[in-house]
Amino acid sequence: MRSRQPKGLRPEYAVRLMEVLTGSARPMGLVLAVLLLISLDWFSSTLYRYIQLDERTLAQSYGIPYDWTSYLGLAPFIFLAVILLVLVRRAANQIDVDVRTDRHRVPAKHLILFLSPLNDKSVLTEVSGDISDPEVRAKLARTSWRMPVEGIAKHLPGLEQVIVIASSDGRATGNKPGSAGTYRELPEFKALIARLTEHYGVTVMGLHDLVRGHAKGIDFENTRALVDALQAVYKTLHERHVSDKDILMDITGGMKPATVAGATVALAKGRHFQYVSTNTYEVLTYDVTYKL
Repeated sequence: MRSRQPKGLRPEYAVRLMEVLTGSARPMGLVLAVLLLISLDWFSSTLYRYIQLDERTLAQSYGIPYDWTSYLGLAPFIFLAVILLVLVRRAANQIDVDVRTDRHRVPAKHLILFLSPLNDKSVLTEVSGDISDPEVRAKLARTSWRMPVEGIAKHLPGLEQVIVIASSDGRATGNKPGSAGTYRELPEFKALIARLTEHYGVTVMGLHDLVRGHAKGIDFENTRALVDALQAVYKTLHERHVSDKDILMDITGGMKPATVAGATVALAKGRHFQYVSTNTYEVLTYDVTYKL
């Protein structure tokens, strides 16, 4: 039986083909590409003849004064090149962002998250049981660790590994002492998640367990250092044959620079990030891409 292509796919295929060939789905892009190829041919032909023949022979072949001969083939190419340069400069300031939200994403196998300081440690002794039980997670209400626990529970039973990025100690300013980094609380967080995920076999590790250095956390206000660390995490996981579709970035915890760094690294094609609502505790996954 002969298969028939749906009519709706034919124009879509034509658009995709045009984008591949010309870099644009607009008819003007195709016209400009054709004109550029023609002008490039004139440019190369004129240049070749200029090298092979003297100017007077060129002038005789064109039937015009030889003083203008070398410019005839060059002018269209230079003119179109200037137009392209102007368009490129304009496009640099125009970014089209596509944001897709997925409430039912396939569970990730490797979750990366930033650890915020726990504002009420007294609840740690009260929390026990299975993380999949909403009542167990509710015991962490009013604490900053409720969100990462919700984010982890979302991906069970398929979750294999949680990579926790903790902060370093803050610097003292004047008479004000520096804040304690969350790397000091990392053992307690590991113990909590191990207790709640006892039946799932989830491995919880710090950044320093996967990437060399950062045993005492990382500066959550240093976006460059955060981006480098996250890139190193992805690189290490890739070397272990883990694909991007199995990795998810949680940008809920940490400070604003950490959120920016996480979302930026997740902009790469095939990567996603999640955010846990601090009001409803709903876990949302985002796929953000952009193009010029």
